[in-house]
Amino acid sequence: MNKQPLLWVDSPCNGCGSTENQFLFEGNDLLMELAGQFKVVKCTRCGLIRQNPHLAWESLKEYYPEDYSPYKKVISEEKSALRRADRRYGMLKRLRTLEKYQPGGRLLDVGCGTGVFLEEAQRSSHWELTGVEPSLPAAKYVQDILKIPVWEHRFQDAVLPTQHFDVITMWNVLEHLDTPIEDLKHAYDLLRPGGWLVLAIPNVDGLGVKLFGKYWMGWDLPRHLYLFPQKELRQILKKIGFRWINTHCIAGAHSSLDLSIEFFLRAKKINNPFTRLFFRLYRSLPARIILSPVFWLTDYFRQCSLITIIVQKTTENSHD
Repeated sequence: MNKQPLLWVDSPCNGCGSTENQFLFEGNDLLMELAGQFKVVKCTRCGLIRQNPHLAWESLKEYYPEDYSPYKKVISEEKSALRRADRRYGMLKRLRTLEKYQPGGRLLDVGCGTGVFLEEAQRSSHWELTGVEPSLPAAKYVQDILKIPVWEHRFQDAVLPTQHFDVITMWNVLEHLDTPIEDLKHAYDLLRPGGWLVLAIPNVDGLGVKLFGKYWMGWDLPRHLYLFPQKELRQILKKIGFRWINTHCIAGAHSSLDLSIEFFLRAKKINNPFTRLFFRLYRSLPARIILSPVFWLTDYFRQCSLITIIVQKTTENSHD
């Protein structure tokens, strides 16, 4: 990371335009452990949660280094067969959930990273695939390895055909956008009437926030710029012209809890033989099997840390 001064943006709420905020907490980069302190506020008018001020893109892009997890190689290049199976399980669950609503067609994956989900969709041969990815090395990697066209832009700057796609997916992307409402409107314009938008976002209504507070993995400062309580997000999507269909807890319960516990212990400077033994046991296959009923219950009651929301573009409404 370069040593240039951080550039900040003080902006009103993208949901309603208000500048009135309730301060929630200040935190640092728990995932990549890069420098900086970042403030989280809640809009007192519409309820959206955001960083304010947040880093300008010129500074924020430094918090997306090459070893950031969405930039991992595609699953087929994973050397370990067990690791390949583990990673593919999550992508299969995503694809199978999506195909319950739309079995095939034109799919746009926004923030596709290195194409891990696109690779799984490509295997099914049911989809005509396109990606959008602002990281030029990641976008080029997808084009070279998977031969899938990827627009090397941020989503708001990608010029794509309107009313063209059957499905747009945003897997853990919406929270990274500094103008998420405009990006949702852009997605609406690109979808055909009756098309589907799939949003996977941190679940601020879930159990993880209650248990871990500012150490919850879903905050992911400074990369997560906006977080969305479901009640408020439902209203935003309806106003744009989407119909709320369903929510799912697809995957990630085990790893999400792992990260939150790790962040909490690290912040409290707790590192001893007991905690190291705990993580070795927790990350083992037998522990995952034993704990699976607990995670099933949290998923069933939609208390997961990462929630997937399925909405459909209506034909009778449109955004302003």
